[in-house]
Amino acid sequence: MNMLFMAAFAETGQSSGLTGIINTFGLNIYDLLSQAGCFVILAYILNRFVFKPVLKIVDQKRLEAKEATENAEKIRKELKEIDEGRAEIIRKSHEHAKKMLSEAKAEMAVFREQEKIRTEQLGVQILEKAREAAVLDRKKIRSELKEEIAGMIVGLTAIVTEKNIEGKDKERIMNSALGVIASDEKEHS
Repeated sequence: MNMLFMAAFAETGQSSGLTGIINTFGLNIYDLLSQAGCFVILAYILNRFVFKPVLKIVDQKRLEAKEATENAEKIRKELKEIDEGRAEIIRKSHEHAKKMLSEAKAEMAVFREQEKIRTEQLGVQILEKAREAAVLDRKKIRSELKEEIAGMIVGLTAIVTEKNIEGKDKERIMNSALGVIASDEKEHS
């Protein structure tokens, strides 16, 4: 660019530096100053009424975006913590349920064993009562049988005494009656 000024200065042949350049390029200083003043005024107005409010809005939006990003990150962290807490609660509830189930199974096994023992004891008691009842029934039947046999012997003795049976017949009848009594007692023993 310096070359251009020097070339312009050399062509005009004028020796006054700045004035020669202004004349060579056809610059009007008043127009230049008025345009510069308009530019300054326009720059001031634009700066004051357009750029500053726009920059304020941009800064506000930048701050809001930063806050939104921070809030989003904070919300992500909170959601992660909530998910971890929920997972922990679910894990603990599963463990508690398993523990309760195993305890219930253990209690049920103990209860079954107790019921089994109680049932066995009850069965033993029932068998003993049945045996006692059977023994009492046998004794009752024996006593009834003895009474019947005694009655039969008395009746037989009365018949034998009424008839005149010889000694051998009497002995045979008595032995057979005693044999019947003895066999009945052996069967019931």
